[in-house]
Amino acid sequence: MQDYATQYPHCQIVVLPFWKSTSFKLTTMWKISSLPDELTAGRPRDAASVATSLIYRLKDIEPVVLLWWCFALATLSASLARYYPTDTGFTYVALVITGAGPCAWLWFLSRALFRDRKHLGVGVFSLVPLVIAIEAAAALTPFSGASVFATEAGRIIRNAEALVCFTAIAFVWRETLHGFSGQPNAAERRVRVLFLAGFSLLVGVSLLWVSGAAPGSIAAEWQDTMLTLCALLTLIISLLAVQFRLRHPLHETAGPGRNQRASSVEGESVELASRILTALKDDKLLTSSYLKVADLAEHTGDQEYKVTRCITSHLGYRNFNHLVNSFRIERAKRLFEDPERQRMTIASIAYDCGFNSLGPFNRAFRQHTGVTPKEYRQRSGAA
Repeated sequence: MQDYATQYPHCQIVVLPFWKSTSFKLTTMWKISSLPDELTAGRPRDAASVATSLIYRLKDIEPVVLLWWCFALATLSASLARYYPTDTGFTYVALVITGAGPCAWLWFLSRALFRDRKHLGVGVFSLVPLVIAIEAAAALTPFSGASVFATEAGRIIRNAEALVCFTAIAFVWRETLHGFSGQPNAAERRVRVLFLAGFSLLVGVSLLWVSGAAPGSIAAEWQDTMLTLCALLTLIISLLAVQFRLRHPLHETAGPGRNQRASSVEGESVELASRILTALKDDKLLTSSYLKVADLAEHTGDQEYKVTRCITSHLGYRNFNHLVNSFRIERAKRLFEDPERQRMTIASIAYDCGFNSLGPFNRAFRQHTGVTPKEYRQRSGAA
């Protein structure tokens, strides 16, 4: 990466900060449960077992996460291909093919974000090979200096490429606005407005200002960098939308089987909530100073985003810290009420409950009880 950044400095200022700032979020979204023992125990890592493992893991990934990765791969590949000479051989060809169809992938992603899962049928994804073939052919086939027939064929393919891109952009707007007027959730409406506004702004910059800029203009001089920046900002906006959707699932519309699916989801939430509450009764886990939602998810054997979603939607806590602090404060209250712990300082109890310092403990205690730890201890002693 360093050699590439040195060779292409305009790309360096865009790619490196994005990669560093989002790497934690990407690994967080990709976290999945481990394979069952029966799939790994005593088996050689041949092609068949690797394929079985991959299929097992893919089944456990949310569609919006998988689609975001496809969109990210296409976007980053297309951006890198912009800086590669066309005569670099296989590398350039691989980047062009991998980077074909980012607009289509964004359409599929917006469909997964703002529509029910039943709209993600096989028919929609059957368009992927066609889109990739059109865009790859437009980028790889040399038509200059060719015969009249080849020139006309090139013009048709390039027009088809532009049509595909504009159609996908229009469908992104359509998917984002789907059901907007009847959406009662204010947060959902706000996210859709912000997503659409950011996407429209970047489309306007890249298509109306940068693309086709006159030679010698500022837009022409910085064309590659601006297009790359717009692509990466689109990645960030879509990533934030995916994270919102993982924490706030879209409620499906009424239809056949809706009650059965809702009951199934509710049952899973109840079971997960029970595992979460049971896990937090483990003092070793609860009092870990640097406890994170990933640690809790690993302890329960569930995906991290499912644990977060259950905490905020089913259990009714604002976030993971709110849940953990409530359990830690209950533990602190029991310690304050224990006659054998009366000689312990407030700071010692705070550390014993998992807090790293006294300040956060005092704020959390007052938030959950309405009094300071000192006042609570005095009342407990008086009682």
